[in-house]
Amino acid sequence: MEGKTESWQTQSPLAECVRKMYEIRKENGDVTIKIGKDGSEVKAHKFILVCRSKVFSTMLENKDGKTTNELIVSDIKRETLEQFLE
Repeated sequence: MEGKTESWQTQSPLAECVRKMYEIRKENGDVTIKIGKDGSEVKAHKFILVCRSKVFSTMLENKDGKTTNELIVSDIKRETLEQFLE
């Protein structure tokens, strides 16, 4: 691998990698959360949601062999969800 530039995934501690995943979630998030009454969208990573919340963990459970890439949470403000994800 001579001459290959190392990436943040291999050169950073786990906490920094998780932080980077938060920062680039808009490009590579694996779940979309539709929020509020207008249904605006926030991208996130299932891994982070499951680690941070029993409620999200339950919502994302594999039911009948099907996975979901979209959640609807009508009773939360964007700012609150963004703080939670961070």
